[in-house]
Amino acid sequence: MNANLKKTGSSASVVLDLPNQSPVLRFPLLDDTGAELLARADVLAEYIKNHPDAARAIEGMEQTVVIYLEPEQEEFHIQRAHGGLLITDHFTSRSRPVGNGLILCFTADGCEISNLLQDAKTSLEQSLGHSVDLDSIYASAAGNAPHIHKDTNCGCFACKRRFQGHEVVRFIPESHGSKTALCPYCELDAVLSEKTLPAGLSCSDELLALMNVSYFNGWESMDQ
Repeated sequence: MNANLKKTGSSASVVLDLPNQSPVLRFPLLDDTGAELLARADVLAEYIKNHPDAARAIEGMEQTVVIYLEPEQEEFHIQRAHGGLLITDHFTSRSRPVGNGLILCFTADGCEISNLLQDAKTSLEQSLGHSVDLDSIYASAAGNAPHIHKDTNCGCFACKRRFQGHEVVRFIPESHGSKTALCPYCELDAVLSEKTLPAGLSCSDELLALMNVSYFNGWESMDQ
């Protein structure tokens, strides 16, 4: 597996052939020669070649993947684009990346693969025995004022606190005339009411944690 410099007119990119006939990895270059970035792409290629699990994870990616080379302290961001994979960012970082998507961290001992969102979603779906639609759950947090005070089981997927509907005292108006509840603790419009959730779901700690990872990137409230 090699990284090769390809030029089209005045632009250039690095094309990296991944194992198992996966899509190529394209690295846009910022100068005429791209020698330094080409060398970094070769380093990335070597890491991927030596870790089949990482190559398979990249092949199956649906969203952005972040790759961190811990020995070199380099971070790469990769997205699908034009039938291939595009490196959209590359920089030096002294700390491991965090986030809710697919992260590959290459260390001196191997490759650590994490996907907080997928892991949390799979765990909840296994406990429920059916799939969950995160977009429908998110939509239920808007215009929920008429149901909040009647509900004894509410929660906020921003700060992940649980509370009863009568504790909500602040609302924000929506353009269509309804009102959306604000969390009584963090004051964000991320309140779920069990009465407005899709059928088969309860406002559980597991659901709040999943929604927190999905829409707030695992954010933790400072006053918890």
